[in-house]
Amino acid sequence: MRALVTRTDRLGDLLLSLPTLEYLRRELPGCEIDFLCQPQYVEVIEGFAQAQRIKPVEKAAARYDAALFLFFDPRIIWSTMKIPLRCGIYSKPLSFILLNSGKFQRRSRADKSEAQYNLELAQRFLKIVTGKILDTHVCPITLPRNETAAEAAKKHLQKVGVTDSFVLLHPGTGGSALTPSPEQYLKLIESFGALPFVISIGPSAHDQEILASLKKRKSSLKILEGLRLNVLMEVFRLASLLIAPSTGPLHLAHYVGTKTIGLYAPVKSQDKGRWAPSGGRGKGFILSPEVACAGIRECVGSSCRHYYCMDEMPWARLISEKINALRTVSGL
Repeated sequence: MRALVTRTDRLGDLLLSLPTLEYLRRELPGCEIDFLCQPQYVEVIEGFAQAQRIKPVEKAAARYDAALFLFFDPRIIWSTMKIPLRCGIYSKPLSFILLNSGKFQRRSRADKSEAQYNLELAQRFLKIVTGKILDTHVCPITLPRNETAAEAAKKHLQKVGVTDSFVLLHPGTGGSALTPSPEQYLKLIESFGALPFVISIGPSAHDQEILASLKKRKSSLKILEGLRLNVLMEVFRLASLLIAPSTGPLHLAHYVGTKTIGLYAPVKSQDKGRWAPSGGRGKGFILSPEVACAGIRECVGSSCRHYYCMDEMPWARLISEKINALRTVSGL
C-alpha cells in the first residue's frame, strides 16, 4: 500500500501533525507513506521523515492507494481525485464533494489540541484501511540534529557574542496571532537583567516592524535574523529556554526538546487549548490573559473592555514563576 498524507498550511500546524505521522508509521509498518507540506518547511522535518521512511514530496500524484488530508486544501485534494480513498475533515460544504471518507470536526471550537484532532482523523483513516479502531497514543518526538545547521547556528551565536547558555526571545508571529507590544518585550528583557537574552526574528513584514521598534528603543540587543529554518531549529536546541507568542518557532523549539514559555492571546481562534505545543519532549508552560474575550476569529480591538489585554499582563512576574518551576522540574 502507498499512502499520501498532507498538511499544507503553516509551520506550527505542520509540526502538530508529526504525532500523526508517527502513529501511521507504527500502525502501517508495511505502507510507504509520502508527506506533502509547504516546500520551505521540508528542511526542518527531513531528518525525522527519513528516519520514519516518510518522504517529503513537492506535489501530489495519482499513484497512491489512499490519502489523508489533515488540512482542507481544495487545490491539493482536487489534484488527487484519482486516489481511491480520500479521507479528511468534513466541515466545509465542498469537503463532502471532494472527499469520500472522513470525520466531522469543528476545530474552531478548540475543545482539544490540534495534534489530537489530527490523530482522531488518522484513527478514522486507519479504521477504513485496517478495519480496526487503534489507540492513538504516541511517544514524544524529538526532531533529529542537523549537523551542518548546528555548526552554522554556533557561528551565528558567536557573531552576536554568545558562547554560553542563553534565553531566546522570538517576539513575532508573522501576523498570525496577537503578541505583546515591543515596549512590553523590552520591559520583560530589562526585568531579567542577569539573564543573557538573544532575540530571533522572522522575515515577515509584521516581524520586521517589531524588530525595528525594538532596535529603536534598545540598540544593544543581541539579534539573530535571516536564518534558515533548520539553522534556527539548531539555535533553539542550544537555548536554555524559548519565550515566544503562538507561532511555529515555539512548536519547533518544543520538538527539539527545548523548554518553552508561550504567551498566548485569549482570542478563540488562537486558543491555548488548541494551539499549545504538543507531541514533543520540550517541557513548557502557556501564559494567557484570563479574560472573557469577545474575539472569535480575531481581536475586536478597542470595542473590547479588556483591550489591549496582551499589554496588561504582569509578564515578568509570571514568567519568573514559570522559570523557577522549570528549574525545579528539570533544571535551567
